[in-house]
Amino acid sequence: MISAARQITGQKRGMLVGAAAMIAGYGAMLAMGGKWSPGLTGQFGAHTDWAASAAALFILGWTGVLAGGCPIRQIIMTGEGNADAFMGVAGIAIGTCVAHNFGVASTPMATGNPGGASVWALPWMAAAGVACLLISLNGTSGKTSSA
Repeated sequence: MISAARQITGQKRGMLVGAAAMIAGYGAMLAMGGKWSPGLTGQFGAHTDWAASAAALFILGWTGVLAGGCPIRQIIMTGEGNADAFMGVAGIAIGTCVAHNFGVASTPMATGNPGGASVWALPWMAAAGVACLLISLNGTSGKTSSA
C-alpha cells in the first residue's frame, strides 16, 4: 500500500490501481456477506474511542520514524539479517503479549470502560508519547561526532 501511495504523484499508477481494486473488492465481499459496517461502531474487536485510536496511531507512526521504518519494514529487515530490526520486532511481539495478558489492550469490552479504550492504555500511551518526545529532542542517532 505504501508503494501504491507513492504513485499518486507519479506517471505510472499500476500499483495504485491494484491497491484501490483490492480495497474495493474487500468492501464488495463484506457487503455481499452482510458484514458491511461503516464507521467505528459494530467493528469486530474494536472500540469506539476515536481519540484514543488516533493517539495510538500517532504514537505508532512516531515510533516507526524513530526506529527507521514501519513494523512491516522492520520484519523485512529482520529477514535480511538486521539484528537491530530483530530487536524491534521482538519488542513489538513482547509488548503485544504484555498488553493483552494484562488487559491494557483496548477491546469492545475494555477494562473499566466498556466500548472505549482501556483505562490502563491511556497512561501507557502518555508514557510512550513522553518517551518519543525525549528521544526526538535528544537526537539520539547513534552517531558520534568527531570534535
